Amino acid sequence: MAVAQVMTSEVAFCRPDDWVNDVWSVIKERRLKNLPVVNQNSVPIGVLNARDVLQVLLEDVEYEEQLLSDYVSCVGYR
Repeated sequence: MAVAQVMTSEVAFCRPDDWVNDVWSVIKERRLKNLPVVNQNSVPIGVLNARDVLQVLLEDVEYEEQLLSDYVSCVGYR
C-alpha cells in the first residue's frame, strides 16, 4: 500500500509566535500527541509535544491560583 493512501493530507502545524492556548486547541481538536513547529518559510524547526503544552498551561493555572490566594489572604498587598 502506498503511503499516500494512509497519510494525513491536511497537516496541522504551528509557528514559534503562536499562543500556547491556540496551539492547545488545535492539539485537542485533532487529537494529536505532537505538532510540528515551522518558521515563516514553512521549514520545520521543531516538534511540540502535547505533554509540554499541558505542563505550561498547568503552571499558568497554578501561578494564577497562588496570586488569587495571596490576594484573598492580603499577602503582598497594602
